[in-house]
Amino acid sequence: MSGRGYSIHSQIAMLLLLCSSKRSAVIRASDDFWPRDPASHTIHVASVAYNTVFLGEFMQPDWDMFHSVHPMAEYHAAARAVGGCAIYVSDKPGSHDFNLLKKLVLPDGSILRAKLPGRPTRDCLFSDPARDGKSVLKIWNLNEHSGVVGAFNCQGAGWCRVAKKNLIHDQQPGTVSGVIRAQDVEHLARVADHGWNGDVVVYSHVGGEVVYLPKNALLPVTLRSREYECSQDMEPERTLRHRWRLQLSRHWLVPGSQEVPHPRPPAQNGEVVYLPKNTLLPVTLRSREYEVFTVVPLKHLPNGVSFAEIGLLGMFNSSGAVRELRFSGEVVYLPKNALLPVTLRSREYEVFTVVPLKHLPNDASFAAIGLLGMFNSGGAVRELRFSGEDADVELRVRGSGTVGAYSSTKPTCVAVDSKAVGFSYDGTSGLISFELGIPDQEMYLWTVTVGY
Repeated sequence: MSGRGYSIHSQIAMLLLLCSSKRSAVIRASDDFWPRDPASHTIHVASVAYNTVFLGEFMQPDWDMFHSVHPMAEYHAAARAVGGCAIYVSDKPGSHDFNLLKKLVLPDGSILRAKLPGRPTRDCLFSDPARDGKSVLKIWNLNEHSGVVGAFNCQGAGWCRVAKKNLIHDQQPGTVSGVIRAQDVEHLARVADHGWNGDVVVYSHVGGEVVYLPKNALLPVTLRSREYECSQDMEPERTLRHRWRLQLSRHWLVPGSQEVPHPRPPAQNGEVVYLPKNTLLPVTLRSREYEVFTVVPLKHLPNGVSFAEIGLLGMFNSSGAVRELRFSGEVVYLPKNALLPVTLRSREYEVFTVVPLKHLPNDASFAAIGLLGMFNSGGAVRELRFSGEDADVELRVRGSGTVGAYSSTKPTCVAVDSKAVGFSYDGTSGLISFELGIPDQEMYLWTVTVGY
C-alpha cells in the first residue's frame, strides 16, 4: 500500500471519491469495534467479509482495531488473521494478552499476512450467517503455498432497521454446521505444484489436528461451546464458562448417502486422520465460536512420500510463514526438440540427469536414472540391457541408496541380485524407486532386473 492513510466510514458518500483517490489504498469495511456492545462482535466480522466482496476488488479493506483483553478477543483475532489486513489493537496501557498477540505477530514485529483481502467462500455468498440460524460463515484467503479458511458462528445478532443499531435477536443462538473443502480456497491450484492431484492436508488451529483430505472430500468439525458475558455498564471481563476443544465427527459421511456404519474413536490433538475419497467431515460451531483451517496442497514425492507444509503451529495463519517451497528429484518427460525452462536465483544451482528413453516391446517406455541421492545420479548405472519379447530390463548399478528409473507403466516386479525387493511407483511422474543396501565388496555391481 502506497497511500499515506486510510479512509474511515467512507463506504457510501465517499466511495466514488475514493475510486479516483491516489492518496490512500485502504478503506474501512466495517463499523467500529464496540468493546462494550455484545451485539456488535459477530456482525462486525460478517459485515467486513461481505463488504470485501466489493471493496476488495479495488481497495485494501481494513478490519478496525480490537482489544486483546476482551471476551471476544480470540474471535476478532482469528478474523484479522484470515482477513489479509493490517493488524492493530487499542489496548489500554498494561492490559495486553501477549499469548494471543503472539498468534498474530512474530517477534520481529511482522505479521503473517495473507496475500488477498479475505472474502466469504462461494457457498456462503447467498446465505445469512447472522440471522438464518443454520449457516457457518467461512472466510478464505491465500498464502504463498497454501490457503487458509476461517469458520465463524455469527448467528444471534444483526442490524435493526427500526432501532438503527445492532441488536441481539436471539439470546441463545444454536449450533450451526458446515463443511470445509479444498475448493473453499479460490486459486489454490495456482500455488500448488504443477502435478497437484487435488489432495490437501488441513490443519485446524483451535483443535491442533492434521487431516489428510483427498480430492473432493469434505471436512466436518465440532466445537464445544464458548460463552461470554459483557455488560454495557462495566469494563468487559473474560469469562469462559466451558473449556472447548475440537472434535471431529464420530462417523465419516459420504455425499448422497447415510453415515458409514464404521464409527471411529474421538480425535486426539495432533492425530492424523485419513479420509477416503468423497467422505465428509462437517463443521459445527456454537454461538460465537470460530476455527481457522490451514489448507495445504499435498505433494507426492518421487520416493512415495507425501508432503505438505503447515507452518508455524502457534499462529492463526500458520502457513503464512512459508515463503518459498521447492521440491527436488522431479522427473520430467521431454520429447524430441522440447525445451525445459530453468529459473535460478542468486547462488542457486540445479543438476539435471538426462537419460535417453527406450521404448520396450510391450509399449512401455523406460529410462534408468540411477542413485537419486547423488549429484551425478546416472553415473551409478554401469550397464544396461534390454531383453526381447518379455520386455524385461537389466541394470548393473554401483553404490547404495535410493535408485530411480522412469517407466511409462508400472512394472510387475523389481529384483536385486535375483531377489525380489519392494518398490514404489508414482503414476503421475512415472518414477520407480527402490533401495540398495551397502555391498560387502568394493566397486560391487548390483544386478537389477525390472520386470513387466
